[in-house]
Amino acid sequence: MRENTMWGECWHDSSLDKITIDYDNIVVEIEVDDKNVRLICCNYIGIEYLGQWDENIIRKIILSNDSDLIMTAKNKINLKNIKGGGAKKYDFNWKCMNIELIDGVIIKIICESVVIDN
Repeated sequence: MRENTMWGECWHDSSLDKITIDYDNIVVEIEVDDKNVRLICCNYIGIEYLGQWDENIIRKIILSNDSDLIMTAKNKINLKNIKGGGAKKYDFNWKCMNIELIDGVIIKIICESVVIDN
């Protein structure tokens, strides 16, 4: 698995505040050392978020080019055989951003790129 190591543990003990989904982006809002940071997942094609209970403290965030969820999302899109005039593009080097909470829940977002806005 190829991972972007600049992410890793630097998000440890940050607080997940909000996830917003619109047509083009998923925006993850995090509180880091009393500062608000937005991770903008551009041109997303999937999100997996199972098992949320009452925890929102982050253990780590990893950005990877290799994930089973990338293939699952791409295969799902291929099955639809979309022929419309939509603006979305398909052929990217997709990334999987894994947000692991301290209770073991992992939020996975498949997107073209992630922009850090602080």
